[in-house]
Formats: sequence, structure tokens, C-alpha cells
Amino acid sequence: MLMTKTAYARHKGVSRQTACYWIARGELVLVGGKIDASAVEQKATGFNAPATWCDDSRRVNISPKVALFSQDSDYSKEKNQIIPVSPDETAAIVLALDDVYPPAGTHDEIQPRILDAVEALGLEIKTLDIEGDEEHISGIAVYDPEQCREVMRFDSYLFELKTLTFLRWLVVTKRLSDADLKNVTKAGLDTLAEPFITSAADVYSKRFDFGDVEA
Repeated sequence: MLMTKTAYARHKGVSRQTACYWIARGELVLVGGKIDASAVEQKATGFNAPATWCDDSRRVNISPKVALFSQDSDYSKEKNQIIPVSPDETAAIVLALDDVYPPAGTHDEIQPRILDAVEALGLEIKTLDIEGDEEHISGIAVYDPEQCREVMRFDSYLFELKTLTFLRWLVVTKRLSDADLKNVTKAGLDTLAEPFITSAADVYSKRFDFGDVEA
């Protein structure tokens, strides 16, 4: 039986956002953009809570078009409401937020910010794994869904920061057109304000051994 995301979420007694998160995690079976409920039930008898974006135990491929940023968060309409802005206005807003919008203090905080930013700019991302090892994420590829092409790839140790830096560059240098900015939200622009993080030691403590280096 094929069901829409909304119908399936109602069927399972969860929010539509949670159903979208299950899709992003590969837990559901899609047929022509709809969920095959019968196939899902055959595939699994239950559902686990979605893992974090950079879960070391599983490969994660996320498209912000179908991903929930936080299972438990209730985002206000104001935060995700689309705002009509020109390239000039978008750049001005981001620059005005520098040193105002609080930077991410943990790795978990920086992940949803990237998703907010790419969605606002009409882009998508896919995480990359280390060659031959799907359990460890090594980077991010930024895609343009309209042109069906990869725009940029980041696979350095600080690939999250490289991605945010690139997305900010697109905005502040006014490389995007009005058509590219048709899905701009406050949340998406907030995340492009500098500084992005409080310190590398805070955000990347699990990835690197900073020893006694001060933040």
C-alpha cells in the first residue's frame, strides 16, 4: 500500500517530520515518491529513534529536503518561514548577524546549521564515507538539485566548517540569483554568521585529541 509522508506519519502515530527523518535514514521504502507501507512492515517490525547526523555506527546520506534536523525540536514558524529577499538583502542580513548570532558550541549543534543553510539556498548535501569504510563519514558534497550536479566537495578534517564557509561565500559575494533564494529562511541565514563555532576544541573534541590546549 502506497502512502504519502503525511498519511504514513498519521498511520504510525508520529509527526510528518519524524517520517521524513526515517526516510533520510533509509528506514522506509519509497516507490515513486510515496512510502510503501507493506514493504516497510516486511522490512522491519519496529523503528528505532533516528541517529545523529554523524553517527559513527552507520553511514548517513542526508538531503535537507527530507531530513528532520532534530526529532524533538519544535521549530517556530518564524524561524523557518520563507522570507522574500534579494541577493543584496541576503548578504546584508548575514553580515549584520556576524558576532551577534551565537556560534555552535558542540558538534551536534553545527550539523543542523549546515542543513538549515543548504535548504535556504536551494541546495542539497550528501555525506561522504571513507573509501571502503561506510561506517565513518569523511566529508560533504554540496549538490545543486536544479542542475543535477555536484557544486563542491569538502573532505578535509574540518569539512563542516569548510562547507559553511563556502555557503557563506556564495551569499556575501552575491553569487546567487533571486531564483536561488526563493526558499530563504531566518534559520538558514542565522547559520552563516561568523564565527561559526566557539572553538575547535569544543566542537571537534571527539575527532581530535586537543590535550590541554585551551579553547
